Amino acid sequence: MSFNVLTENKQFKNGDVIAVFKVNNSPKKYIMYSVEDYDEDESKILISYLEKGNNGYDKIVSIENPLERKKIISLIKNMIEEGAKI
Repeated sequence: MSFNVLTENKQFKNGDVIAVFKVNNSPKKYIMYSVEDYDEDESKILISYLEKGNNGYDKIVSIENPLERKKIISLIKNMIEEGAKI
C-alpha cells in the first residue's frame, strides 16, 4: 500500500507500508514504512505510531519518547538478525 508523506522539509514523498504491528499486549499500533528520496536515489525505513484520526483516516505520528523509540528499533533489528540466520 502506498501513501503520501509530508517530510520535515515540507516536501511530499511516496511512502510504502512494510508492516503494521503491535508489541506484546500494547494497544498502540506501529507502522514500518519506506520513503523514497528521489533526490538522493535512496530509501529510508521509518517506524512511527499508526493512529486513527477524528475523520476516520489513519495517520502516522512520530514516536517522541526516546526510550520507546530505542526499544522498537532494537526489536526490529533483532527480528532482522534472526531472519538472516534462517
